[in-house]
Amino acid sequence: FGVKGTVATMVTSNHSKRQKTSSSQGGIRISDIPDEALAAIAQFLTKPTQALFAVAITAPSPSWRESELTTKVQLEQQRPPSPPSSACQAILSLNPSPHNLTKHRDDANKKWATLDFAYIEPSLTKKLSDDDIAAVLVSINAVNKLESLKLTGCVNIAGHGLNPLRGSTVLKQLDLSLVGQHESPNIGSADDGPLLSEDVVIPILESIIDNEETSSLKQLQLPKKFRSIRCSN
Repeated sequence: FGVKGTVATMVTSNHSKRQKTSSSQGGIRISDIPDEALAAIAQFLTKPTQALFAVAITAPSPSWRESELTTKVQLEQQRPPSPPSSACQAILSLNPSPHNLTKHRDDANKKWATLDFAYIEPSLTKKLSDDDIAAVLVSINAVNKLESLKLTGCVNIAGHGLNPLRGSTVLKQLDLSLVGQHESPNIGSADDGPLLSEDVVIPILESIIDNEETSSLKQLQLPKKFRSIRCSN
């Protein structure tokens, strides 16, 4: 029966409710698919892919942009985060993947305590923007839930996407090396390497570690680009 059968059943049971909209458009749009069907599909995606999927069916990533973003263009375009759609909430509240349900049953409530972009196809991670990262962090309420973040492969960001983590008191581990385990840190020079910017990232980090009494950050890994810039100065 599987996911295909589950989705078919849900779509059929909801047919009368959606029929008028679907027929008028000459086909089924993603907004016509029941939340339960979208959640059933998302069960078989990795966590970061689930979050991106949830964001995508709610609104374009830029519309999640938070008011803390500080570049001139962002200040001109800033808007409050979009309220999560019911489908988004259904996906983000999923229990762990059925393949690992027994192992992670007790950790279901801490699903979004860890997030590693290594579990996304590299051809996609290298295209993710700051808006994409920020949208994911806002959608999962990262400032209050996320304890470990690894931006593996996210070479196309300047760092503004980390703004939703400002002032976090729960973040314990932050890996900004942009490379996976056992991978070389040499992913580019200061001229042609990742866009991650010290000027953008450092103020965000300071907001997290400034208060020693409330900060939980214990492990921070910076990209080689940062170390190379400091050595050259």
